[in-house]
Parts: sequence; C-alpha cells; structure tokens
Amino acid sequence: MLGMIIGGIAMAVFLISPVLKTRKQILIDQTIAHVILAISEALMSTFSSIVQETVSIMRNTSVLLGKNTKWLNIILVAFGALFGLIANIVWDGNSWYGYLPIIANLEYSIIVISPLKSEKYLKLSLSISSYLWAIFFIVSQNYLAGGFNIVTATIALITSLMLFVKGNEKEVVAEIQ
Repeated sequence: MLGMIIGGIAMAVFLISPVLKTRKQILIDQTIAHVILAISEALMSTFSSIVQETVSIMRNTSVLLGKNTKWLNIILVAFGALFGLIANIVWDGNSWYGYLPIIANLEYSIIVISPLKSEKYLKLSLSISSYLWAIFFIVSQNYLAGGFNIVTATIALITSLMLFVKGNEKEVVAEIQ
C-alpha cells in the first residue's frame, strides 16, 4: 500500500511535465519523479522497472549537465535494456508486462538523447512511454500510478499534437559529442 501511495505521488510530479515549456524543465521534473518512483518500485519489488528508473535518472542527469556523450548514451541505453531483461527474467518471473518498462524506457531514451532538441517530439515520446508504463502499473496492481500514467500520456499526446499542428516551432539540432 505504501509503495502505491509513493508511486501516486511520483506520478503527480510526472503529471506536470507535459505542460512545461522547455526541455530542461521537463527533464528536471521527470528526474525528481523517477527518484520517487524508484522508491515506490523498490517497496513493490518490481525489479525490471527499478533498473529503468535508475537509467532514466542517469540519462536525464547527464543531459541536464551537458555530459551526454554518444558513448555514455549507448552505455546507458544498453545497460537499461540488458539489465532490465535480466531483472525481469531472474527476479520478476519473466512476466510479459515486465518488458513494458524496458520498451518504454528504450523508446524514450532514444528521443531524450537525440540531437533533435524539440519539445513536441519529447512530449510525443513521453505519451507513448507513459501508456506503456500505465499498462505495466495496472497489471502489477499499482492502480494509482497506472491512472496517473494514463492522464500524463493523454496530456502529453494532446500537447504534442497541438505543437505538430501549430507547425511553427523551430527545430534545433545539437551535436552530441
């Protein structure tokens, strides 16, 4: 029960991210939420998701600090996928839904570390990732976090679609070193 409550708090923090205006604000908010979620998931013994939270925290922090080199990104993405798979197989009983956080984090990591610095792609990716996490949380009986993920995903989808329709956002491409 405590894990579910803490997960709900984390998701309330996450819920703010789709309406934030800058990539930096979005990543700071999500990093805080990932820390809280890792605590929740540790209490609920969902190990494949704890690996993904850890990778998300490291990934977002490296981007925020300007330390996201190509090799660090490759290592983080590979670490998340490999150790997420191992955790799901060894500790989570190889559940089908244990793969959802791995897929969600892989998809979102690719966009976060992408040299394309656009809020619309980040929000669209957040939507896809949040829908996958929602299914994971609902199946693992963390209904509060699952519900918040559905709301976050829907808001992120709507705000990203609004940006795509608006079509006048300038794309900024930055080179990852």
